[in-house]
Amino acid sequence: MFLLLALGLIFFAFSALAAGRVVFAGQRDRERALAAAAAYAATNPRKRVSRISLTNLRRIATSFLADIWLRINPKASEERTLTRLQNAGLARRISPRGFLASQFAAALVMLLFGFSIGSSFIGHVILGLVFAIGIVYISEFLLSRRAARRGEVMAASLPRVLDQLVISMEAGLGFDGALAHIVQRGDGPLIEELRNMLGEMKVGESRQRALKNLASRVPGEEIKTVAQAVIQSEQRGLALTGILRTQAADIRHKRQQAAEEKAMKAPVKMLFPIVVFILPVMFLVILGPAFVHSKGSGIFGG
Repeated sequence: MFLLLALGLIFFAFSALAAGRVVFAGQRDRERALAAAAAYAATNPRKRVSRISLTNLRRIATSFLADIWLRINPKASEERTLTRLQNAGLARRISPRGFLASQFAAALVMLLFGFSIGSSFIGHVILGLVFAIGIVYISEFLLSRRAARRGEVMAASLPRVLDQLVISMEAGLGFDGALAHIVQRGDGPLIEELRNMLGEMKVGESRQRALKNLASRVPGEEIKTVAQAVIQSEQRGLALTGILRTQAADIRHKRQQAAEEKAMKAPVKMLFPIVVFILPVMFLVILGPAFVHSKGSGIFGG
């Protein structure tokens, strides 16, 4: 049964790839013609054509798997995936469709693995579904965890960056110049996002639009609050240095309060492992010898 299912899935995959090659035949012929025209000055044209063919095949397979996964999973969407990849800092490494295709391919592999280790038909089905759903949720969890860690790092470095902005602006630089000065000498995920914002402004985006894009890419409320404050200061003509200094102080105060709350919750969280794991061991160490001694004396006394 499992062998027939595996053969059917393999036949289905090859049929889909063949159909994709037929659909994209015109585009492939144009790319081959361009490659052949450019190959007059190349030393190895066959290698160049095969590389282009592998690229087309990979693109077709990625698009095909992503389309299937978007239809199967109602919660999946390219916009949501793009936002999550941006929050995790992976938008430049993998496209939304590439992530969805990889997720679906991993689910298929785990589905086949679950089918292979089951002891009965129901066991095949249950294990296959459990492994497939599990790998999907694990990938979602890892992506969310990476985004949360990245947001925490950016929130921790935000007050320092705001202080540097204030100092640079008080020294005579404008907002854009101060931001460029910090970006050139800084490092980290927040500096990377600020560098992307400056790039958007250089290609023609307004500062307000670039700030809104920054707030949408970065997880956490701190960046959104700072971006909104900067936009409102420009619209109302307020002093930007004072607002940035106030925002830095507020973020530090909120982070200090959050740290104090975690410290106050620590004893309550430690109560359960103390009661379950530590106290029984202490009772065993303290009362165990007395119990053994009393049992031994009772035996010998009798």
